[in-house]
Amino acid sequence: MRLLLRRFFRPAALFLLQPLLRRLSLRDATLFGCQLRAAPGVFHPGLYFSTKLLAQHLLRLSLREKTLLDVGTGSGALGILAARQGARVLAVDINPTAVALARTNAQRNRVADRFEVIESNLFAAIPEDRRFDYIVFNPPFYPRPPANDEERAWLAGTGYQTLRDFFRDAGRFLAPAGRVILIYSTDMDLDEIARIAEGGGFIPVREIVIPHLFEKFVIREYML
Repeated sequence: MRLLLRRFFRPAALFLLQPLLRRLSLRDATLFGCQLRAAPGVFHPGLYFSTKLLAQHLLRLSLREKTLLDVGTGSGALGILAARQGARVLAVDINPTAVALARTNAQRNRVADRFEVIESNLFAAIPEDRRFDYIVFNPPFYPRPPANDEERAWLAGTGYQTLRDFFRDAGRFLAPAGRVILIYSTDMDLDEIARIAEGGGFIPVREIVIPHLFEKFVIREYML
């Protein structure tokens, strides 16, 4: 019952806090040495714990000369951190404001030569011959339909449709022995998400649970 209440009230609380979050989202952020500009309507890299926790995880990986796809890049934070570690990064976002912001942040952090960003709804605009050693996604957490590009950062559509689309197509772009890495919240229906990933042919090979305040975050690595 407590979990169900959290799943209902957390999105409602976020909706009520939107005016405050919009004001805070205008502030630039620093994330593990990266100086990141912010923009209205783009998921802020400094306000939400999932970005920081997934960034910490990426910093533990050996990424030099690896290829990495940052899905739903937002400000570009995760992809830029990976590029600073030596990865060759393609970042994608459906929001054109996010694409422009990520490009600016890559230039600001001097990784533009290793960081490419394009506008794409998940994998739709990625050339079919591209393959990646890592595909990273900080997905929307709540299974409700988004009304605009800004809400796509929070709302995954009915029945986690965004995750269904992601796991349906991700395997086509994964290099041999490549890994897909996502972060979740225990506010989500993790059993349903496990079924979605399995339906796309993915098996979890590593899981890290991180307690934080009133919820736990879960980082899962998958392979085909």
